[in-house]
Amino acid sequence: WSFAYQGVGRCNLMLQTIESKSSVLTQDQYNQYKGECHFLRAFYYSRLISYFGDVPLVLKPIETVGDASKFVRESKEVVLDTILSDFTIAAALLKDKYTVATSIGRATKGAANAYKARIALYNEKWDAAIEASQAVISSGVYDLYPQYGNLFMASGLTDATNKEIILKTEYSSSIPLYHQLPLYMQSRNMGAYSAMCPTQNLIDSYDCIDGKNISQSPLFNKNKPFENRDPRLRLGFVVPGDRYGDFQFESHIDSSTCWNYALKKRVTNMDCYSYSPYTSYTGYLSRKYSDPAYSGSLNQKADYPLILCRYAEVLLTYAEAKIEANQIDESVVDALNKIRTGRSDVKMPEFTLADLSDQAKARVIVRHERKVELAFEGFRYFDLRRWD
Repeated sequence: WSFAYQGVGRCNLMLQTIESKSSVLTQDQYNQYKGECHFLRAFYYSRLISYFGDVPLVLKPIETVGDASKFVRESKEVVLDTILSDFTIAAALLKDKYTVATSIGRATKGAANAYKARIALYNEKWDAAIEASQAVISSGVYDLYPQYGNLFMASGLTDATNKEIILKTEYSSSIPLYHQLPLYMQSRNMGAYSAMCPTQNLIDSYDCIDGKNISQSPLFNKNKPFENRDPRLRLGFVVPGDRYGDFQFESHIDSSTCWNYALKKRVTNMDCYSYSPYTSYTGYLSRKYSDPAYSGSLNQKADYPLILCRYAEVLLTYAEAKIEANQIDESVVDALNKIRTGRSDVKMPEFTLADLSDQAKARVIVRHERKVELAFEGFRYFDLRRWD
């Protein structure tokens, strides 16, 4: 609440300053600064209404305590109208992309439309969500990163050719400004806390490679439960027996030793429950944003970026909005299939229009796809709330 309104206040002050100083700005500067302010104000208000519902709507600088005391909560619907308007203004003013190094990470036209589509979807504004996500898709600026497994590693996050990232937050060791996701995500063998773990429910949600869930697929083997599964399961998460950093991961109480690939011998397994009661409580860990290169001696201080918005989410937003609007057509099929087959390391059976012909079944399909594609990226809480 505090940080969001601090951001809103800065945007309002900057918008006022831009207009008063417009004569000393080039047209490009004017468009960029104004577009970024409208984008950020909409970004902050999107967070506010998603957490709190009705909130005070402040659209100009507050100069006195008396002025501040007059504000009361505005209805969520009115604030949403302002958010959509701000994103629309931002999309009209901002560039498709920036190529100058000093501008990398700035909001773009695609970011404004993507965030507009997201908040419209969250609030059942299907037409607005369809229009905004379609604008991102048809722009031709974005595409899926070829390897899902590398998308969340430092190599993919810093790859200049990565067209999937629409907006990311930057970190730098030279400032220094770090995040510590590896410290909370990685295994105890790697000197971390194993505190952020996927649930068994999430692991079980990944279908087999025939497109059927584990309760229906003949390919599912209870003795080898992680074989023949959607590749995103093991590309996104660590399961027992997997190599994780220099260690073979296993948290079972009897696994008192594990294989160390660097030393080429078995060592004491600090991920074993009998060694530490604080190892992964579910027996799984995340690979997303958990680059093994940032472990141990680096104290898990990471300076690689984190994705705030990516193209796959936009495709899912478009598909879901079209399904909810009962406008199911080949474009919906194409959006979902691109996510399932558009990478070199993820190949799942494609959907047909017949698979999506029933709206209720199509809704289940897109919600499942959203769950497994975007797991551990900060969407699930809001999805569960808006789906009741």
